Amino acid sequence: MTIRDAVLPILDAGRESLDIDFGLRRYSLALFTREWPVGTIPGAHGVTPAETTMPLVVGASGRPKVMQLSAREIAASGGLYEDRDLRVGPFTPPFDGGGAEPDWFRPSVSGDRKEYYVQVSNADTGEENELYKILSVDQSRPLRWMMVIRKTGAI
Repeated sequence: MTIRDAVLPILDAGRESLDIDFGLRRYSLALFTREWPVGTIPGAHGVTPAETTMPLVVGASGRPKVMQLSAREIAASGGLYEDRDLRVGPFTPPFDGGGAEPDWFRPSVSGDRKEYYVQVSNADTGEENELYKILSVDQSRPLRWMMVIRKTGAI
């Protein structure tokens, strides 16, 4: 067992504690998947897609940190990011017994019939089940994974 392997469960528990014990995480997130029936085009009228949600959590049930990108990050992105994009994380990479699910960051795609969004709710602002698309994912660091999301007009 490496030092990294020993530290990951501690980090995961600490990140969960920031929500559960201290109440510092105000956004609830879920991976929202919409799958259209075979032979249909996404968004086709009169067709009902199957919709599922999977909570995005840190630890066993803690909410992740959500922050608006700074003007500096937006300017440095070369046009990739815009005002009001959100940075989500850190999530703890997978380890025996916990961590983030890789599917949250790279959902498996079966053809072109699935749409993936991050569903965001914040009771403090009245924002409820707003859909965001995943713009970028950073899995390059050994102790944390992050993602950047942007609000869509989808419902």
